Amino acid sequence: MLPAFGLTPARPADREAFPVPGPRGAVFDESLELLRLLLSQEKATFYGEYFTVQDVGIGPLPPKPLDIWVGGSGERALRRAGRLADGWLASFLTPDQAAAGRTAIAAHAAEAGREIEADHYGTSLAVATTEIPATALDAIARRNPGADPAEIVPVGWPAARTMIERFVEAGITKFVVRPATPRALGRTLARRLRHPPHAPADLSVRTPWPGPLRGPPLRVPPASTRCGPPRTPPTRPGRTARPAPATPGSPTPRRTSS
Repeated sequence: MLPAFGLTPARPADREAFPVPGPRGAVFDESLELLRLLLSQEKATFYGEYFTVQDVGIGPLPPKPLDIWVGGSGERALRRAGRLADGWLASFLTPDQAAAGRTAIAAHAAEAGREIEADHYGTSLAVATTEIPATALDAIARRNPGADPAEIVPVGWPAARTMIERFVEAGITKFVVRPATPRALGRTLARRLRHPPHAPADLSVRTPWPGPLRGPPLRVPPASTRCGPPRTPPTRPGRTARPAPATPGSPTPRRTSS
């Protein structure tokens, strides 16, 4: 498990759904401190400006404390990553911007007497098919004004590979690769599931990824092999349910007269 936390929701409309009891940055910092206590102590007591808990636990602790990753690319976010986090997951940054962010985080960690592991720097990378969708362009304009969209969202797998290589050269080694149009991916998977079982094995399906998805369609197991007890059909008013058919070796039910 790799829990990653961000200060601002990716969609502006979600901001109202997550109210906080104070300035978002200060509340977020205190939340991380409390979270780390709860993940490392069986019973934690914490008196903060926004949160207060006394002798509280979250259940069985993990054998090894979980690493806490954060996002963000502003100066305060980079300082937070260096002071409080174990890793950084960037998004909507160019390779050069990610390199500068990595350097800043390492410096803030050193000031706090900490060290972020060298392989704990990552980025979320959206890959487009034929062109960068409008939703991605809007997000780039909002979150990284002035940046070249082609430096953030590659179009096609060859461009994605080249960009990942540039990120690796910049010291970024963890990647969350996702389609730039997730709804199109969902529609493609739905079409994939609707293919009949007798479809040819070399079936080629159009996907939002650059390139076809090949392979046999997904097969639904017969009812006799599915998990769970057999379902009893409901009875209609005025009718009685018929007895289940006898299985080999079981006594045959006899009809009795009153």
